[in-house]
Amino acid sequence: MKKRLGNTSIELFMVMLILILFSITTYGLLEAGIHTQQKILNQKSAQVDARIALSFINKRLRQNDENGKIQIKKFGKNEKNAIVIQNRGEYDYDTWIYFNDGRIMECIKDISEEPNGLEGTEIARVKDFYVSYNNKGNSIVSRIFYENGGQIELLENIITLASA
Repeated sequence: MKKRLGNTSIELFMVMLILILFSITTYGLLEAGIHTQQKILNQKSAQVDARIALSFINKRLRQNDENGKIQIKKFGKNEKNAIVIQNRGEYDYDTWIYFNDGRIMECIKDISEEPNGLEGTEIARVKDFYVSYNNKGNSIVSRIFYENGGQIELLENIITLASA
């Protein structure tokens, strides 16, 4: 009887050891899968944010493509270019689209003011944003940089202005 109890204890210990090893392995695989999935989602999210920002800017430019209404001006202490859309009518105001602190922002200001960088509505979080006229001056070139898997990617769009 003692020998049988000893064998049963060893068998029980071995089964428990196998179950523990199986559990640790399964947990490791699940953890790696969750980490990989989160990494992919973060990469796609950054790309989607950049595409949404570019689409938003293109829509604003196309909506306001009238003679002299769209300008590019220097903005803030770092003197980066910003898009300024002049709205004149019953109420005079300017719509600013600019980059500040990792975010593309839109802000509506009185014609004599420029945004202070902290105000406005966030369009998207990106690495960097550049806007300029092309070499002929009849198109606006928008460049959005975002991080994808540790690498900096670029989305670029050129909008030819009908009013230019």
